[in-house]
Amino acid sequence: LLDESKPCGFRGSTCAVTSRMNSNAYDQIHITMTMTSLLSLLLLGDDVRDVQRDRLASSLAQLQLATGAFIPTPLSTVSDLRFVYCA
Repeated sequence: LLDESKPCGFRGSTCAVTSRMNSNAYDQIHITMTMTSLLSLLLLGDDVRDVQRDRLASSLAQLQLATGAFIPTPLSTVSDLRFVYCA
């Protein structure tokens, strides 16, 4: 069952996953990997009907700073123009 309160998106790899039973603070969505995953699905002909667009939009809003810039993950402190393009 998905936790509706957690940010929604794709992560880059499973290298931060230390356990499938216990959550890990570093196992987070990444704005660049989310964009890449969605583009890959479209290039492969997927109609992205099953993508939870409302949750993705809400997650992007959580990654946006007051300045308008975006951070790549919920725990990140770095922001630059790359993440604006991804958003």
